[in-house]
Amino acid sequence: MACLAIWLTLLPVQATPPRVGENISKLTLVFDPDAAGRVFSLPAALESEEDVTISHGTRSPAVLLFEVLTYDPDANSGWHYHPGVTLVTVADGAVDWYDANCVRHVHKAGEVFVEREWVVHLSHNSASTPARIIQTFIIRKGLSYKIPVPPPPCAAALGLH
Repeated sequence: MACLAIWLTLLPVQATPPRVGENISKLTLVFDPDAAGRVFSLPAALESEEDVTISHGTRSPAVLLFEVLTYDPDANSGWHYHPGVTLVTVADGAVDWYDANCVRHVHKAGEVFVEREWVVHLSHNSASTPARIIQTFIIRKGLSYKIPVPPPPCAAALGLH
């Protein structure tokens, strides 16, 4: 992943400025290997005719999407899942990652973890300082990269809506 990140910094980049919503700053980039190294911002790139595809074996084409999120203290992602694999690097701070049974896993700065496809989860910053994560999604073409779902029954007792 480090090689890929270094390689991408050498490419021309077009990105939307970070947006703030629900105490989360967000910058999202999509890499198109067939477009002479161009990087597109969302949502325009995926809503256009120029969908980004990557061939990977016998599976259907996929979108490779990079996202940098900054979670303010007490911010969370909302309950959701991804229709593909997500590699998550914690760049600053720490995030609490909860599965659908509300089991908490703490990931600190410098750690990398994988979110498997179709696994319902929530990320939360329980610290008093911001947390920043870098996500790399490999999502099947034509599918949204984040599918919101209702909180599981265990979430209410923990205040995780």
